[in-house]
Amino acid sequence: MQGAANRQKNGFAHLDKGRCAFYCFSIWYKWGYGTDPGEKERQGFRSCAARIICCAYEFMLEEKDMEKKIIAVNAGPRMGWNTETLIAEASKGAASAGAKVERFDLFRLEKYTGCVSCFGCKREKNKGRCVCRDGLTPVLDAIRAGDGLIIGSPNYLGELTASFRALYERLIFQNLTYDREHPCCNERPIPVLLIMTSNAPDTSYLGLLKNYQQVLTRFVGPTELFVSGDTLQLKDYKKTDWPWTMFDPDQKKARHEAVFPQERQRAFELGARLFAE
Repeated sequence: MQGAANRQKNGFAHLDKGRCAFYCFSIWYKWGYGTDPGEKERQGFRSCAARIICCAYEFMLEEKDMEKKIIAVNAGPRMGWNTETLIAEASKGAASAGAKVERFDLFRLEKYTGCVSCFGCKREKNKGRCVCRDGLTPVLDAIRAGDGLIIGSPNYLGELTASFRALYERLIFQNLTYDREHPCCNERPIPVLLIMTSNAPDTSYLGLLKNYQQVLTRFVGPTELFVSGDTLQLKDYKKTDWPWTMFDPDQKKARHEAVFPQERQRAFELGARLFAE
């Protein structure tokens, strides 16, 4: 590591940390009783103190390097509602396991698009890296450097949001090689938690989700699914201009009050479990 190299360069590598600490203490003790330790001992004191400081600094860097970084991506537009809440809970779970969480809200980024089919990522110098530069670039860079991914989206008209799709296209395509023997160039798979919320029942879009799970597992890393269905969309459905007769708004509210807190707890536990190891 860089710290060890610096210590070698400065001539401190040969000094034992325990002996340094004892030596520094003995010199400090002499000074405390008014005894001049002499120039040679003062030089030794400075060398040992520098050694201890270098070791402490390296230890801090190693601890920082060991900290896992989880990227949380909200592909829904509504803050404080179902999707964002579950992403936040999973993020809290990851944080409780000692991870650092970096959050992106796709609806609040600078302008971006889905894959533009430039094929720039199919050149060796750009392998595994989307070359399109826009609002999604920091997200893709963070995922590439991260140790895990939490991503959530509501279901709109039978699909995940257009914002999710834009990120998904570029996240997957940058790792696709079109080589039968090595179809994926991602050499650093990370665990993924994919969260979907939906007005429809939990089981309505399992086929859709299984496909996303399969592709994400292949090109990003092992993926787990979390679905919250039959969600509450509005606090008061009566404030709209027409009746909502395809479902019972009162039942949705009752479910939100009784079941959604349990789903929040499950999301927290998933975040803690997936990113603890």
